Amino acid sequence: MSSAAITLRSGLYAETLAGLPRSGAELGTLLDERSLADSLGPAILGAIAQARASGLDAFTPDDALLSLPSSVPEAAVRNLFASVLGWPFSQSDELLNPELPAYGARTLAQWSGAADALAEHSARLGSMLAPGEGGGAQHARGQWFVNGQAYTLAELVMTIRMGNLNGLDKALEADLNTMLANTTLARQLMSIVGEMKWRRGQAELEAAPSTLLPDLNANDDYQAYVEAAGLNTRELGELGTRFRGADSYLARSSNAALAGLGISGTDYDDTINELQSLFDSINTENDVKRLQIQNRQNERTNMLEGMSTYYSGVSAVNQLLGQNIG
Repeated sequence: MSSAAITLRSGLYAETLAGLPRSGAELGTLLDERSLADSLGPAILGAIAQARASGLDAFTPDDALLSLPSSVPEAAVRNLFASVLGWPFSQSDELLNPELPAYGARTLAQWSGAADALAEHSARLGSMLAPGEGGGAQHARGQWFVNGQAYTLAELVMTIRMGNLNGLDKALEADLNTMLANTTLARQLMSIVGEMKWRRGQAELEAAPSTLLPDLNANDDYQAYVEAAGLNTRELGELGTRFRGADSYLARSSNAALAGLGISGTDYDDTINELQSLFDSINTENDVKRLQIQNRQNERTNMLEGMSTYYSGVSAVNQLLGQNIG
């Protein structure tokens, strides 16, 4: 199907309103069958009206009362009667389809039921089409169809809500995974900061009094700590660029390590400060995620309560109807 898939409200649980993939020939056959069902239904209702006006209480499928457009192939009508209505269209069809009931006149009530069956059949076929082709969710006579599958209204409502719940669970999972990744990264950054601060202190002790902090070895005094924390030097430098832009000291120190160069004492301090700022930023993002997760969990609780209330209501109505009918 060339049309883009859409969903009903927030999505059907395991059911996207995209139609069922079909070849060009299959699509043409489906459209022809749907058109035939749409033509035959009104023709049957017209025949019922004529029969009542003539005082008839029954007529056969191939009776002259049932007037079909001349463009409708009779073979297609015969197939539709056999496959959808379960009746032989003519005496010869009874012989060709021995599994069908005997050919004969059907009551007006049976014909009315046939018109309803054709309306549902058309809706089912329509639901197999993509929304852009006139498909999507279809309904007829209180029956809903999605991708060719039948739903009662209660089932459809519950399915939609299950779809909403499924989408919410996926969002919760993504938020939790983000928090976990952030927490792991923050722990790794603090490990690097701790090692670099220790090395800076050692360098100060090794330097002559009243002198500036000497250059440090980018491989031994930076890259080794990054890799010991489980991070990649190049990727950490790229993260620094995304965090601080072209002036990132993380990127500068990472490039120095990859090139086998030294890091000045000032750049070393600035790299430590940038690591701490990145740590703070990650913690802030986790605080926001924590609030989002709390809101989603509240929404999920409300959604489950609503589903339970709706299901209880449907069950109570069905029980009441059963008692009244009984």
